[in-house]
Amino acid sequence: MPAYIQKRRRRWYAVLEIPEAVREAVGKPRFVKSLQTESETVARRRALPLVALWKRQIEKANGNSPLIAEAQRWRQSITEEIERGNYDDELGPIVPLLLGDRAEEIEKKHGTEAAGLFYSVATGDAVMIEDMADKWLAEAGYPEKGAYQHRRALAVLTARHKTVGEMDRKTVGAFVTDVLAQGRKAATANRIISTYSALWRWLERRGHVEGNPWLNQRLAVKGDNGDRRAFTEAEAIRFLAALDGVDRDVVSVAAVTGMRLEEITGLEPADVTANGKVVWLEVREGKTKAAARRVPVVAPSVRKMLLDRKAAGHASPAGGRGPKLFHELKPDRFGDYGSALSKRVGRKLRSIGLTDPHLVADHSWRHRARTLMEHADVMPWVADALIGHKRPGEGLGRYSKGPSEEQLVAAVKAIKLPAM
Repeated sequence: MPAYIQKRRRRWYAVLEIPEAVREAVGKPRFVKSLQTESETVARRRALPLVALWKRQIEKANGNSPLIAEAQRWRQSITEEIERGNYDDELGPIVPLLLGDRAEEIEKKHGTEAAGLFYSVATGDAVMIEDMADKWLAEAGYPEKGAYQHRRALAVLTARHKTVGEMDRKTVGAFVTDVLAQGRKAATANRIISTYSALWRWLERRGHVEGNPWLNQRLAVKGDNGDRRAFTEAEAIRFLAALDGVDRDVVSVAAVTGMRLEEITGLEPADVTANGKVVWLEVREGKTKAAARRVPVVAPSVRKMLLDRKAAGHASPAGGRGPKLFHELKPDRFGDYGSALSKRVGRKLRSIGLTDPHLVADHSWRHRARTLMEHADVMPWVADALIGHKRPGEGLGRYSKGPSEEQLVAAVKAIKLPAM
């Protein structure tokens, strides 16, 4: 079933986002209910009737949607009869007549458009966006947080449009202008459009559509070409000096390694080992396959901080999956320990006057690290391995086992801690 369940602390919850267009009518942004179990299998089973009930409530709040639900039930029944071999010469001719009678009733009460949509959905001529989205997300295998974000974006679309066939370039353009561009930043609208475009690319590959009407529909981002840049040394010093506590500890690791913040905040004490004047950090998983790697730390003050934290042996807070090196951080609903910190340090960056949109609290450290390594003549493929990027070509990407520890240590020595 779709990802309508989420694990919070140790228990599973059923969760269903309510489309923005009907949130006021329903009275809340989402449905949430504890499933009273720690078993994912049991949770999935218990969530089914809840999600069905919630969807009916949304349908009732969404105008003609109950008619679509009725049409889908017709379609499901027809499909089941066909699969059982019961859709024979006797039943086959009767069903269209019954549907035609029902469509006429709907036309009298709701109009021609509603009746036509009902008939096309019931007969299978119309392809429902929500149904296709469920199949796409199940096949794509996005992580829970990614699937949640895609579903939120899709809820905006399906609150107004139900079928794939409705979405030609003119309709899409009007939707972007009249809905997405209203009250949203261009960057936010573009992220939503990217979800729709990804779905339509999948639909095209699966033969449901012949083109992608979402192409070239992105909004212009005023004064921003989307490129991020590295911190200058003055900016790096200023930013790091503005931080304290766990925020400063985490960002200090980013400053001397170029690691992603979510990689750092996910570290456990067991991921930290010392070998002479080098502390090694084990990144077990990350954004890409290349993110799994060992990262050396040689900056003395950062090494000491890491070893002190390891020795302290703090347990993770309630809801954690295990002891965390940066134990002060709490996981969000998706088990991400870095989400709140990332937002917090991002706000701090702007509050001290570093307002260039090309400067970001996370990736500008990665840009700085890569730049410093290039200035130190570190080989690009070694820098790729240290940063956690996929290395190019068959030789490096497939056959090579990666740089040596000596090469990685030499590379990370180029990434100095900003002089405070």
